[in-house]
Amino acid sequence: MLITFFYSNSIIYKVYLTLSVTSLNKPILKIQFPYDTFHILLAEDDSDDQHFFAKALQSLPFKTWLTTKEDGAELMAYIKSFPAIMPDVIFLDYNMPRKNGADCLIEIKADPLLKDIPVILYSTSFSDYVTEVLFKNGAHYFFRKETYLELRTAINNILQLLEAGELGRPTRDHFMLSLLDDKIGQL
Repeated sequence: MLITFFYSNSIIYKVYLTLSVTSLNKPILKIQFPYDTFHILLAEDDSDDQHFFAKALQSLPFKTWLTTKEDGAELMAYIKSFPAIMPDVIFLDYNMPRKNGADCLIEIKADPLLKDIPVILYSTSFSDYVTEVLFKNGAHYFFRKETYLELRTAINNILQLLEAGELGRPTRDHFMLSLLDDKIGQL
């Protein structure tokens, strides 16, 4: 079955619905975005940061579908309520009310249906302890964002890896995403 979604910049995306069966033998309806469109799920409580994230995405040469949630609790409720619309990657602000990024990460990685989705965490501050805990709990990358350019560079690097099919978990030495330049080979 083909459904057409209208995206905010007037581009029409065709989305295919398929019926599949989970390992629990329950039929589910899955939405498949076109092969060249990345569905990105963002949990960010600051409306300015949401705006900058969307602006950075629009400035990059990737087709994306962005879904934004206000905090971790809203993100987890969304994922559980709409299992047919799984993202290609999840970006989580580390510091959020109600449920922070670290708590969401633990819940995502504990769920058999969600555990393989790459999860990227970011914050304006970090400590070695937090970085170590996030790595041990299964985050793919962690980066410190201070400027729009750093945010844009991080999103670009992640989407380049995703596009190349190389968004696996790095070694601990490469877990903290370097934003000094835009070269993917530095990751």
